Amino acid sequence: MGRPKGPLGALGEEIARAQDAELALSEAADLAAAKGRLLAGAPGRRRILRWQVPLAAAAAAAAILLVPRAPDSLSFRVEGTVAAGETGAFVSVPAGESTDVRFSDGTTLTLASESHARVVQVDDRGARVVLERGSVRARVKHLPRARWTVGVGPFDVRVTGTAFVVQWEPERQEFSLALREGSVELSGPLVGRARRIAAGETVRVAMRERRFEIVSGERVAAADPIPGPEVSPAAALPPAPQALREPSNAPPVWLVHAKAARWQDTMAAASPDWNGWLGSGDAAALTLLGDAARYTRDVARATQAFETLRRRFPGTPRAAEAAYRLGILAGGDRATAARWFQTYLDERPAGSLAREALGRLMEVGDEVRKVQAARTYLERYPAGPHARLAQSIVGE
Repeated sequence: MGRPKGPLGALGEEIARAQDAELALSEAADLAAAKGRLLAGAPGRRRILRWQVPLAAAAAAAAILLVPRAPDSLSFRVEGTVAAGETGAFVSVPAGESTDVRFSDGTTLTLASESHARVVQVDDRGARVVLERGSVRARVKHLPRARWTVGVGPFDVRVTGTAFVVQWEPERQEFSLALREGSVELSGPLVGRARRIAAGETVRVAMRERRFEIVSGERVAAADPIPGPEVSPAAALPPAPQALREPSNAPPVWLVHAKAARWQDTMAAASPDWNGWLGSGDAAALTLLGDAARYTRDVARATQAFETLRRRFPGTPRAAEAAYRLGILAGGDRATAARWFQTYLDERPAGSLAREALGRLMEVGDEVRKVQAARTYLERYPAGPHARLAQSIVGE
């Protein structure tokens, strides 16, 4: 049988029970220290009254509740899959079918037949979704602080809680938005920045015709079928006699994508009239087209773009840079690569890519070119990244 507990021992047990009951984690150390002082009979300490213990525990619990908790990001799932969705992954819908993407806050996106989309970013307030092509019906849950963006080609639809149908045809460069509920802010070519679109309004943009229309009074019922990519927005929606038309000098869609380094989108938008853009674009545009093809591993089109640039703009700095890029594209064809790197050096011996061209030439050139390039490299760039290779070539 243990020793009888004195007043201090009983008080200590009460402190412990209060700690466990209220989960006062942030105050646990202080309470434990108080318990130790009481059990040790520390002199000079004021006595803790019985009624103060639960009050202190409650205050500690309240303090814990006031500490901000990091909010969790939303999760989402693609219909027909078991695992949670992954940001950045493509969602491609087979022909004749539709697919739902459901988010943990109750938001649902329904992708139409042959549509392609990605969920590129998710946080606690919403997500950013990119529609590459096709059509999506969105019903965004209206919640405090909600923030959603749907990127549709070169357009952005910003929403907090609403229902709408949006469609994008990269080949035709046609966009449409039909708003059922709430309001959104629409930005993009011809439209401008942050234009408010209200329920019952439909927006159509035909990039090639430079036409922008807002139509009031057209409603999209919840059970309406989502048009597939074979139906253009202009054909799916009847013409409006009082449409709003605004002229614009908007750049082509592919150029908007290229300047944002969206290379896949650039190729999708430029491919239908690829030869036309090569024939009409300036040197900067041809460089962007060549880079878009190069970064998407379309070597044939990249080579075509850079060769066209050299043919149409000979003697310019862009033409010399195209030669350097053609050397990179030559890959395992060492003779062709060396010829293009030497061409750059002949045309721009002190150009911004001269050091890199000399280094590449030491890697792929014949013995004569290697030695010449190595000597020049050591003269100009003795501490450059290819200096050791140059020294080994000239025997230093």
